[in-house]
Amino acid sequence: MRQLEYLVAAARAGSVSGGARMLNVSPSSVFLAIDKFEEEFGIHVFVRQRASGLALTTDGKRAIERTIRLLDEVRAFQSELTTEGDHLEGGVEVACFSSLSPNILPQVIRDMQTRHPGIVVNLREGDMIGIQDDLRSGMVDLLLSYDNGMPEDFELEILADAPPHAVVAASNPLARQDVVSLEQLVDRPLLLLNLPQSSRYAVGLFERAGLRPRDIRRVASFEMVRSAVAANLGVAVLNIKPLTDRTYSGLEVACRPIVPQHHVPRIVLATRKGGGLGRNALAFAQCCTAFFRTEAAKSLFVHPPVPEP
Repeated sequence: MRQLEYLVAAARAGSVSGGARMLNVSPSSVFLAIDKFEEEFGIHVFVRQRASGLALTTDGKRAIERTIRLLDEVRAFQSELTTEGDHLEGGVEVACFSSLSPNILPQVIRDMQTRHPGIVVNLREGDMIGIQDDLRSGMVDLLLSYDNGMPEDFELEILADAPPHAVVAASNPLARQDVVSLEQLVDRPLLLLNLPQSSRYAVGLFERAGLRPRDIRRVASFEMVRSAVAANLGVAVLNIKPLTDRTYSGLEVACRPIVPQHHVPRIVLATRKGGGLGRNALAFAQCCTAFFRTEAAKSLFVHPPVPEP
């Protein structure tokens, strides 16, 4: 089982040395585990590339996915039988949608280190398709993302509703309103985060309301969207709000709820269906759940006002 863990670590790190660092073992131990596995099953798991480390072969990808599922079962079995206290050590592999991670994961990881200082959280960030592939293939244990487009072969724990809100420059007249409508945004340049799922979601909000944005501009990063909006280059629709309205540029934005609400995505923690979570992954999931009960988590979202009875 230890050699299988070495093999998986090398696949996750993309190199022998990286896998060795993850498990605090010597590179020669990881080399030996790879050689023994390939000899035992008669397949090439990796192509060794001098400049870029290890690349999985087609047979190797299938073997690693199956090995990770096997290790999932072993960890779940150990977790069910272990009763010796709460001391945990080792690592947990987590993937997160890139626009969520800076606003959520640092605080979750901080709480995780306070409760379980022996656990190291290894984080992957990316777009929704890429991180879903990471979870499905077993490269990560858990996935934090929106529920939009989440496949049926994942189990989901709902953590929070994330209603869409408008982001406008602090100098924009819309900033003086308590709420805004999509009709008020549709004729202004719409700045979209240049990720497929994010763009489709934002444009889809307008289409559900029978509207079509006339001027769409795609921006590379979450913070660049906010900074461009702050400079009054357009407006944006986002689902999460950083603690401060001041952007990297020094200018400020205003975040206003959109009414009426047409589609409210949820932030979820996803795991492989039928795959048991090890104790480390379960501890991380518990820290996520606890974070979303805090006032800090509630401040990340812009909810529309509750109508008076």
